[in-house]
Amino acid sequence: MWLNRFSKFLLHKRLPALILVFAISFVPIINSLSLMIVVLVTLVKGVLDGAFFLLATLIPALIIFWFRFHGGTLPTMLLISAVIAMVSMIATWIFAIMLREQKNWKNILQLSALAGVLIVSVVHLAYPHIADWWAVQLSTINEQFSLNLPAKSTTKTQLLTQQTEFINATKAYATGMVMVVLLLKAWSMLMMGRWWQGSISGVPILRSELYELRLNGLAGIFFIVAVIFWNLGNPVVLDIMPILYLLFGMAGLCLVHYLFNMSRTSMTIFWMSLFYIMIILSLPTSAMVISLIALLDSLFNIRNRIKKV
Repeated sequence: MWLNRFSKFLLHKRLPALILVFAISFVPIINSLSLMIVVLVTLVKGVLDGAFFLLATLIPALIIFWFRFHGGTLPTMLLISAVIAMVSMIATWIFAIMLREQKNWKNILQLSALAGVLIVSVVHLAYPHIADWWAVQLSTINEQFSLNLPAKSTTKTQLLTQQTEFINATKAYATGMVMVVLLLKAWSMLMMGRWWQGSISGVPILRSELYELRLNGLAGIFFIVAVIFWNLGNPVVLDIMPILYLLFGMAGLCLVHYLFNMSRTSMTIFWMSLFYIMIILSLPTSAMVISLIALLDSLFNIRNRIKKV
């Protein structure tokens, strides 16, 4: 009941709602709510209304950024984090527009992932040694963290060794991971906004849409080619693989939820919980398995084959 009243306030009281969104955007713990509101308003009211609420979310982020770092030297990683946050806000609004117009999650996920792949590829073309640059940035963070540790400590030595190994292992796909963070935040906010829209309308829109999410066969072929070049050691493909695993992992989870829903019993929630625990405990192998499921679905349409049985 309270959610419906709050939703009516947001959708029908524009100025007070904008002031509220502007205010909560300054609060770190609940500022993600403002982005969910942007999605809800865009889906229900349209592009222009959503743009007003997007500005009410972006302006506080810019103000915080200005006052926190004005007049000082801005650490590179903090600048990257701020840019990611603002770009993800704009991307979320764009995805909400696409969802309102097309009602097609497949296109949104595939096009946004393709955009991420293209951006990473362009970065590698413009800066061929981007992995070395990431190594320097991560090493700087490592050095700052180590200053807080005791000077003579076996634990410190072991930790620094582990961090160095981590840097060497992750620098090759750090740019791709940046895109993964951006896309994952935007997709998450879009899903929460869609769920909110369904809650106030009484129709489980999000569930029915995601149950039918299936990637194109062309995307599946692209994934296979990327895996081949990845095994050949291509540095660009290595950096885009996190994006592809995110895309196919999302599609694979949607298929798994669809299969659980088909065989719904009183124990379904238990088995779903156990399934997610197993995924978390077996990362990153589980991510590859889920992606493989989505790949097979994109090529052979598992849902249709099950329905025929």
